[in-house]
Amino acid sequence: MRSVGLQGKIIVLLICLSIVPLTVAGHLLTAYSMDELTETTREGLTNLVEERAAYYGQTFYAFKEDARGVSTYVSSVWNASHPRSPALSRVWVSPNGTGYAEHADVVGNAPWLTDAFNLLVRNDSAVELAYYGTSSPVIFFNKPMVSTLQEIQPFDHRTRPWYRMAREANDTVWTPVYVDAHTGKLVTTVATPVYLDGRFAGVVAFDLLLETIQQDILDIEFAGSGYAVLVGGQGDVIVHPDYTVGDRRWNETFTEVNICNMSGLGSAGEAMVAGENGVSRVSVNGAGYYVAYARVPEINGSLAFFVGEEQVVGSIESLRQTMYLAVLTTAVVVAALGVFFARSVTRPLERLTEGAERVAQGDLEHVVDHPRGDDEIARLTRTFNDMIDDVRASQRELRRSEEKYRDLFESSRDAIYVTTRDGRFLDVNEAAEELWGYSRGELLQMRAQDLYVAEEDRAAFREEIEDTGFVEDYEVEARRKDGTVITCLETATVKRDADGDIVGYQGLLRDVTDMRAAEQKIEAYNSLMRHDITNRYQIARGYLDFLLETGLSGEQQEYAEKVMDMLVSSQDMVQKIRAINKAQQPHELEQVDVDRVARKAIEMHHHQLEDNDIDVAYDGESVMVAADDMLQHVFSNLIHNAILHADCDTIAVSIEDAGDTCIVRVSDDGVGIPPELKDHLFNWRTKGAESTGSGLGLHLVKVIVDGQGGSVRVDSQPGEGTTFVIRLKKWQP
Repeated sequence: MRSVGLQGKIIVLLICLSIVPLTVAGHLLTAYSMDELTETTREGLTNLVEERAAYYGQTFYAFKEDARGVSTYVSSVWNASHPRSPALSRVWVSPNGTGYAEHADVVGNAPWLTDAFNLLVRNDSAVELAYYGTSSPVIFFNKPMVSTLQEIQPFDHRTRPWYRMAREANDTVWTPVYVDAHTGKLVTTVATPVYLDGRFAGVVAFDLLLETIQQDILDIEFAGSGYAVLVGGQGDVIVHPDYTVGDRRWNETFTEVNICNMSGLGSAGEAMVAGENGVSRVSVNGAGYYVAYARVPEINGSLAFFVGEEQVVGSIESLRQTMYLAVLTTAVVVAALGVFFARSVTRPLERLTEGAERVAQGDLEHVVDHPRGDDEIARLTRTFNDMIDDVRASQRELRRSEEKYRDLFESSRDAIYVTTRDGRFLDVNEAAEELWGYSRGELLQMRAQDLYVAEEDRAAFREEIEDTGFVEDYEVEARRKDGTVITCLETATVKRDADGDIVGYQGLLRDVTDMRAAEQKIEAYNSLMRHDITNRYQIARGYLDFLLETGLSGEQQEYAEKVMDMLVSSQDMVQKIRAINKAQQPHELEQVDVDRVARKAIEMHHHQLEDNDIDVAYDGESVMVAADDMLQHVFSNLIHNAILHADCDTIAVSIEDAGDTCIVRVSDDGVGIPPELKDHLFNWRTKGAESTGSGLGLHLVKVIVDGQGGSVRVDSQPGEGTTFVIRLKKWQP
């Protein structure tokens, strides 16, 4: 048998009471019920929206942490050897998918990227595409994309918004929500920069499908009614149930309406755009609604839920009118029954209020006992319990996410730590215990500065990381528990609270003690070898010069001259290798006049040019660039290369001021470069079949130009000469 509803209980009460008690009691009862129900509704709506917004925020935060994890992983394994060969179907060389050989050293990192993508996004259906775009033309994907890009080429990832936004922000960013041209689905992109050896190296990014979240938002209900919308940071409506009906597709209409321009939502819309949380009573197209809204910080948007005012208080208003009408015709008073029925109405509300207070205090296991039947209070109580079930499910999802990051945290071979701003350890992994020789319990009782060899190094580290927000491959000396001093490279970022204040640091360390010792030993051996070879060269050349002056026969003279050529060539090779090593070392750039360097290089080769009957056409101007003394080798090697190999009559050198850059061109009218050499002309030891050179000159040119932040390319056709085009950064005071 169906139980008596709220309306039936109030009608019985009115019949049983006399006019005066009924009027007073009925008025107090309905007023109390309306206030309680309104307040409970407001609290329920607020809790529902804030918990859902927090859940979506944590969802987006997890993806951001995934991107940062890949970024850190790339920094730690870049250029390390890998047993697998790269899958070129997942690697694109901008803009037209050519030049894999030229970028083979970068492409060789593809297996590491595949491992990282498989670990973090393989089973996540929300990730449409994961990729890492380097600062070079090379970009890596988590699945085959080359055939797709071949159809839409040219494609250069460095011009894409996600790449530019992450590089300019120097931090993890979210792109505005957009409809993906390839899939036709609503997506947003999270992108984070990657740094290698302190220099920007590229951007890791995930394309996230919002289809699942969109459907989840559309399914949100409160007490079996209402609807939810998702708006962007500027108020553009991203998800709205009206855009999913008929022949309208939500992914075609999600930017057509702004919440601030919708009927009656001006002030509430402005609050959402401002990132506020709250609940308001509004009028939409003449109908009253309660709207609760909460910020979703990760995408700079807001979640809002609308429930009709009539659905919340309409039944009580109707009962109040019925009561007043019944008072005019009712004369029988039964006070006891009135109290009984009033209590039957207010008791469920009290239990619901008590339950809301316990949940607000953190007791998510609490369940509110609801009255039997299917009246409004019973349905509201069941909806409240369903909402708490959703919150518990969200917490379980967060715990699973934390476990995933804990697995990555513990499996890292590098020491990972989290500290407060004053250095107190909050968390460390097993690799950190092995690095320092202390147990986890011991480290959690220590401060980071206790592990530094010199305390002032800790102060320098704090100044550096708080000035830039991060450090990468920052070299520190630490002391293990057994007293051993080790050298480590530290990569870390600051942790901030909700107000943006720095509250701590998190990062990883790698022990490079053995590597530094090996580098010092190799450098000592190299220095000794160069010194010994140079001395032996000087002695051998002295004896050979003396021998050439002793009147050798024709054949002896020929052999002796060949020996002299070999000595000179060997010495030139040693000098080039030494210059390459020097160019690859960290160095500071200074203000250099390109015109002065070019004129000096031409003068150095004056006799060679005359001996080979080659004219020089110089068109230069004074341009200050950011370079060092190695720039001299660029001009010298290009001129020397043209003299020896171009078989030309004229060498042209020009310098052009082009805004933020300086363009240098070194051209000849010679035989040109064979097509089979053009794509790898700047590679180590590349030279023609007939060349007697070392094959290091053009490689040295590229190493120097790249190290100074510039670029070099070659334009050449057989029989039509060769032009080297060099772009250098202008000096910025």
